[in-house]
Amino acid sequence: MQREMAAWREKSTATCTTQVGEQKEMLQRLEVSKSLILQKEIRGQEDHVQELQDEVEKWQQKYMGAEQLIQMLRNTLHENQALTEEKGKVLAHEMGKVKEYMANYDALQERNLSLERELEAGVKENDRLQSQLQSVEAEKDHLEEQIQSLKTLLEDGAAKEALTNNEREQALHQMQALSQQVQALEAEKKMLQVANRQMATKGQDPRESEVPETTSIATQTDAGQKDLREEAELGSLEGSNPEEGLVGTKSTALEGVLPAFLDDWNKRWDQWLERHAEEMSHIRQQLRECYKPRARWGITVPHQRPLGEAALIEAGTVGKNEQASSRKETNNQICQDCTQERQGVRRHKPKMNPKEKGSVGPRRESEAKEIEIRGRELPPKVRDSRGRRPQIYVQNIPGNVKWWTLRKLVEAKVGGVAYVKIYKGPKGESTGRGKIEFWEEENAQRTLRRQWEI
Repeated sequence: MQREMAAWREKSTATCTTQVGEQKEMLQRLEVSKSLILQKEIRGQEDHVQELQDEVEKWQQKYMGAEQLIQMLRNTLHENQALTEEKGKVLAHEMGKVKEYMANYDALQERNLSLERELEAGVKENDRLQSQLQSVEAEKDHLEEQIQSLKTLLEDGAAKEALTNNEREQALHQMQALSQQVQALEAEKKMLQVANRQMATKGQDPRESEVPETTSIATQTDAGQKDLREEAELGSLEGSNPEEGLVGTKSTALEGVLPAFLDDWNKRWDQWLERHAEEMSHIRQQLRECYKPRARWGITVPHQRPLGEAALIEAGTVGKNEQASSRKETNNQICQDCTQERQGVRRHKPKMNPKEKGSVGPRRESEAKEIEIRGRELPPKVRDSRGRRPQIYVQNIPGNVKWWTLRKLVEAKVGGVAYVKIYKGPKGESTGRGKIEFWEEENAQRTLRRQWEI
């Protein structure tokens, strides 16, 4: 048995050693294959990393080139901007010179054309005037009749305006009287409320009734007739609740009537202004139609200023919207004051400045005078020895007219305006006076001839 056991042990150890050797060989083979695979992967990764590094270097080179290109483009852009600014300034300066040259050229060309036309018209004028003299005399009589009728219409319009202004003043006085009545009713209401409270305290606590009586006696000795009247009212108005309601209804009724009356009056005033403006525009159209034949025949119109009153009404109606808004604000302020007095919250009414007073009341005729063009400062020539341009003076310029508006108006009528100035007072207000300088003497003469159109 022992021999068998020893043989079996020897066999088992031999088999174990052979198996262990095989396993070691397998492990060595696996490690070798693993190391080979890892080496291949590492080589592949190294190649990939090298490729990535090459690509990064290429992109860095491209980025550096792009930055240099961007910097060059920025420099060229700044240079181009500077060049464009300089070129723009030069072009603007040159365009100003070109405009001046073109204006002078147009003026000279127009002057030459006008002289040629005058020469051509002067030859035919004698024959034409002989044939038109009789027709002009008949037309003159007809125009005088029309002018007389238009003057009567203007006088009627002025009378209507004065009547409307008087009615407005009367309405303002009535409004003030109504506001005073509302204030008086509010004062009576306060007195009745005080009396009612005193009577209520007397009825509730007879012990405390002695204190108001002593105070009323003391106030009678100090104030006199006023407290005596209040005591008489307290004695006669023990059942003061109905009278208090009556006063409240009166004040509320007046407050309801006053805004409606003011709105109705403002509507009537606006309607009258619109109707009057339409009449004045119709009259101006008739006057223009009357003077068209004379202008067509080449006959100078006498200096009569036929559009003075029409321009006066037109200038008076220019600020109609501003007047209406200021009137509404004033009426709302009055109604608000009345309501505050009724509620016992009395506020100080702000004073109106002169501008608001002028907008509430009727527009004065002196503020709407027609623009007048006075005498010349220089003799009739283009420039004197000091190099000054031809000038004319302008007066009665409305306050809302600016220098650029006057320049556009004169430029559209005659052209050749070089400089316009409106004089101002010490406080910056418009004085209604100014001057206009022209490039050529002909434009100044044309302005003096056509001043009634301007």
